Amino acid sequence: MDCASCGEAIEPRFRFCPSCGIVLEGQAEAGTAHRGERRVATVMFADVSGFTGLAERHDPEQLTWMMNALFARVGAVVRRFDGFVDKYIGDAAMVVFGAPRAHEDDAERALRVAEALARIGPTVDEVVERELGVRPALRLHIGVATGLVVAGRVGVGEAARYTVMGNTVNVAARLCDLARGGEVLLCDKTRALAGPAADVLALGEIAVKGKRAEVQLFRLRGVRSPKSAPALSPMVGREAERAWLVEAAWQGPRAGVLIEGRAGVGKSRLAVEAGEGLQRAHPGMAIHRGRALPYGRTTPYQAWATLIAAVRESLGEPSPLLLEEVAAGAGSALATGSAEQRRGEILDAVEALLRRACARAPRLLILDDVHLADPSSLALLGRTLTLAEGLPLRLFLTARVPVSDALVDTLGGEARVARLHLAPLSEPETRALVDALVGAGAPAAEVVDAVVRRSQGVPLFVEAFLRSGLSAGAVPASLRSLLLARYDRLPPQARARLEVAALLRGDIDRGFVDAMLGPAADPWQALEAAGELEPQADGTYRVSQVLMREVIADTMLRERRRALHLKIAEALAAREAPAAELAWHYAEAGDLARAAPLWLEAARRAAGVYANDEALDLFTRAAAHDGVAPEALHEAAGLLRSLGRIQEADERERQRVALARRDGDLVLEAHALAARAYLAYHRGDGPAILTLAAQAVAVAERSGDPGAQAAALRQLGIGHEFAGRFAEAERAYRRLLTLVAGRPEGRALEAAVCNSLGEIARALLRFEDALSWYERSRELRAPLIDGRPDWTYTANAGAAMVGLGRLDEALAMLTLCVEESRRTGYIAFLAEVLCFRALAHQGMGAQREACADALEALAQGEAAGQQELVGLALRVIARVRPPGRDPIADLQESVRIFEEAGKAVEQCRSREALADALEAAGQPAAAEQRARAAAILQDLGLPARGA
Repeated sequence: MDCASCGEAIEPRFRFCPSCGIVLEGQAEAGTAHRGERRVATVMFADVSGFTGLAERHDPEQLTWMMNALFARVGAVVRRFDGFVDKYIGDAAMVVFGAPRAHEDDAERALRVAEALARIGPTVDEVVERELGVRPALRLHIGVATGLVVAGRVGVGEAARYTVMGNTVNVAARLCDLARGGEVLLCDKTRALAGPAADVLALGEIAVKGKRAEVQLFRLRGVRSPKSAPALSPMVGREAERAWLVEAAWQGPRAGVLIEGRAGVGKSRLAVEAGEGLQRAHPGMAIHRGRALPYGRTTPYQAWATLIAAVRESLGEPSPLLLEEVAAGAGSALATGSAEQRRGEILDAVEALLRRACARAPRLLILDDVHLADPSSLALLGRTLTLAEGLPLRLFLTARVPVSDALVDTLGGEARVARLHLAPLSEPETRALVDALVGAGAPAAEVVDAVVRRSQGVPLFVEAFLRSGLSAGAVPASLRSLLLARYDRLPPQARARLEVAALLRGDIDRGFVDAMLGPAADPWQALEAAGELEPQADGTYRVSQVLMREVIADTMLRERRRALHLKIAEALAAREAPAAELAWHYAEAGDLARAAPLWLEAARRAAGVYANDEALDLFTRAAAHDGVAPEALHEAAGLLRSLGRIQEADERERQRVALARRDGDLVLEAHALAARAYLAYHRGDGPAILTLAAQAVAVAERSGDPGAQAAALRQLGIGHEFAGRFAEAERAYRRLLTLVAGRPEGRALEAAVCNSLGEIARALLRFEDALSWYERSRELRAPLIDGRPDWTYTANAGAAMVGLGRLDEALAMLTLCVEESRRTGYIAFLAEVLCFRALAHQGMGAQREACADALEALAQGEAAGQQELVGLALRVIARVRPPGRDPIADLQESVRIFEEAGKAVEQCRSREALADALEAAGQPAAAEQRARAAAILQDLGLPARGA
């Protein structure tokens, strides 16, 4: 079709006219760029030197004619390299590469255009002199910069045009201002992306308005001729493919092999490696390499230029003028005869050259990227494959998937060309490639893992990540351009679906996406054919390369991305999608009010199936929103407590206290302080329990809320119980029960109090009473836990049965608790349970098992920072006597721990056990330890007892 604005002939896939930038009819809604996109683009400004003087010397009509003549040639050069003339501004042209369509080599294309434009002046001068009789001495000075831009439609109504905006444009304009006539200045990023093609001279750094850091400045000295093939990475794997190529190439019936695969998968490397294998098998064989260039389709025989020059050089003989022109890529410049005649002459001349070459030695021709070859090169390739059937001549061709049927037919079909599909490397092979590339300076394991995961076995991707500073974060600019170029080649409706796919997590449901976007003429087939989506057995699709998701998502403007996430979330909500998936999309859409409750719901579900790390992450996400932050923080603290991560749990409750104080919420503050007191109990910090519980009681009384007062009194009772002041503990518990009588939470608190009374009875060695209280607690809790096992009862009752000598029952119950703790990862009480199981094992004569449990209990307590349990484990270790341990030293440390923690009754038990150990060792200090234990118990109003 033709552009209605400027008349330019345009391919149907374009969203904008590549000449004038106007949005094309019918494409506005199908595409995405009219909404704006974030792209890395190379921007060029080319300005006429001395234009003011030129305008003074010439009539405006003449001046206009000159500028149009100049810009016509500028446009022709830009179009040859598939750039976009953004606009003409007076005597300057602004040109963009990378938008609206990306190429993997946009920076190099821009420099080739800049080099041509810097030399275009004399050509235009001749035209002007011939037409107007004056020679204006036109010269362009040029600036080139690469960086982030926003590309899209700017303006209102008919005046709206596609353009790019951003500081990269400013930098390019500034570099243009600094350049002299015929000079090209460029920035460091352009130089880096252009790679070895850019021959530059470093000029130092300059300050550019709008840029905080100075810009590294370079002068372009020239653009090097393209190599016959890109540099090759180390060869890893591919043994079977290499062996097949070596055998099939020379012994098979077909003259050529077409190696197909994704960009960067290692096609060229395999062709060269197999060629070297052929050379070893056939000494004297010559190998010549060539490459079709992305911007060479308009140059006849371009793909053959390097090959012909190499063959000619190997013969050491002069060639006819015709071949010299072909080797220079100028076959279209022949001045005599019809086009058909010239074409025949070229084919005959190349055939004669190859026959002479093969008469001297066998030949292997390697031609890379034949999918980019111009039609003349393909015609010559087809004839060469026919010729090779009768000569010691074979061809290895590489092409990117998807390879079109038309290309295979041009080559003579599969009867003449064998096809080999090259898959990505396996994970072990990818790791081996990383090792080969980095050598002795191996990066951290997590970086290697990220590079392996994100590269998906594509060697080019591995190299790009490693070259970018071993960063596993942002997609390297070279890969971004490559992937975006693939995306830009897709039809509009296919791009729209891939855009949604980029934001979905997991596999893509075709019906779901079609319902969101509306019907279209099977864009899924186009996505499959392009290799962007892989169909799965269940009818869904998977994005072939994970980096494509990132690139597309990063290309979208934030507003667009948020709107699409919201649309996806609402569509998923109608399908009752999992809470975590919905929450993620709402959060990405910026709607935290809807995301947070879903994060919390998902966290609870994850915790319910013991996916503890996932649950903690989800709780953290939920806690970012005030609406559910108190619940999320408290439940996260509970989970962390169960995992033995007491300090982290306390930090969550500290945050709850801070939120409550910020909002003046006394009820919340009282509950949070009570929760912190309970965590102090788990730390074994008796003074902190009482301090925090007293603060909670004071705040709760100010609030007047019975539930808050009951929660605070519960912790106050625990604090007194911890310290051995059992009478004070029972008074706090009785007050608590009075407060919650008839309230919904009353049953749970009553169950907790009964359990605490059982703990008091067990501390006083009244084990039958303890079992009665535990049983009462279980009865009260049973309706609340909906038939699930009551592990609190099981652990405490098992400990009481050890005291009663019911060792078989105790061992069975405590073993169940150990297994459950290990299965779920909830290790808060694992050390305590192991201590009592060690005593049960010892009582049954299983000394080895007793020692193993006691030592594991010590390790668990130390790892979790639970000093109270460390003290208990040391006392049990002293009792079961593992080899190599000093019981007196262990008991002395146990005494110290309980004394510092303020747990008086447990301190007395350890002192009495220490007295026994000292007495057995014949040391007189035993009496002192017994006396100190008796004095503490007397202060507490408790009877003295033996070990």
